[in-house]
Amino acid sequence: MRIGITLGDPAGVGGELALLLLRELGSNAPVTMFGSMAQLARAAAALGMTPPLPFHPLPGDAVERPEAYAGGPTLIEAAVLAPADTQPGVPTAPGGHAQLRYVSLAVQAAKAGRVQAIVTCPINKAGISQVMGSRFTGTTELLARLAGLRSNDVAMAFTGERLRTAVVTTHLALADVPKAVKAERIERVCRLEVAHLKELGFDRPRLVVAGLNPHAGEGGLFGNEEHETISPAVGALQDHFKQGGLQATISGPLPADTAYRRHLDGQFDAVIAMYHDQAMLPCRLVAFGETVNVTLGLPFVRTSPDHGTAYDIAGTGKVEPKGMFSAWKLASRLSRARSSAPRP
Repeated sequence: MRIGITLGDPAGVGGELALLLLRELGSNAPVTMFGSMAQLARAAAALGMTPPLPFHPLPGDAVERPEAYAGGPTLIEAAVLAPADTQPGVPTAPGGHAQLRYVSLAVQAAKAGRVQAIVTCPINKAGISQVMGSRFTGTTELLARLAGLRSNDVAMAFTGERLRTAVVTTHLALADVPKAVKAERIERVCRLEVAHLKELGFDRPRLVVAGLNPHAGEGGLFGNEEHETISPAVGALQDHFKQGGLQATISGPLPADTAYRRHLDGQFDAVIAMYHDQAMLPCRLVAFGETVNVTLGLPFVRTSPDHGTAYDIAGTGKVEPKGMFSAWKLASRLSRARSSAPRP
């Protein structure tokens, strides 16, 4: 399996994460990086790696060339950056453009089958929004658009050995979440999570859906979304799972704290959360560095570490690579599962 790595924000820790991963995997690792040599050179200096690095950059148009995907690590120079654009903790407009370019070329390679998965290093959403001139909500939505899909066709999920969760809404202001929690969206995310769990080897996935409001609404005392939207969606899915022979079960809505506690106790295989922080808080508290950001619904595998650009330690060589290693391992696992699955 050859895996593509996008280096993320040049002012962040992406380059350091990529080099630490390569150090772990060895000089023959089947990796194609989409990034900048200047970014990697800065990262190498921070990590105390002696130049030269064990690969030579290829130009951006090499995305179509076989040599970019052969042998050990290769780098497609997706952006030529000045030293000022790789200064740790200082995002720049060229750096914002570079982040978009990295992901765009990686998706091009994945759609053509040249890489079997993409691992994306952390990006800076505000910086990308500035260069786009419009609101950029995240890599999940960008990947959907580049793959020719709608945002609602995909879902953000976090997967680890102990904790697995998918999110109905992604990067929204909390005030906007209730109107975005729709039955069809809940059903879509649940179906995607069931498919994901089956790729992970769960023969009969057990989902639990969290409520939106405290105490799952307490019978309407704290909100009506559970009664009006979430419960009907769960009921429809229960019927769908039975009639479709999917060998999956679904429960809920339960109060979010109860849902995650029972998941961690082994009663359920994954939690369907209603909004971003509802999912991220247990991930951060229980399994930071172990849970991996996965985009469900894409025609290729995409994973990412479960943290951001870490500007406060960028360039110090102190970044903890555990999340990057976890993202690589899951990308490899999912790629193997898809390659061995019977074709429809």
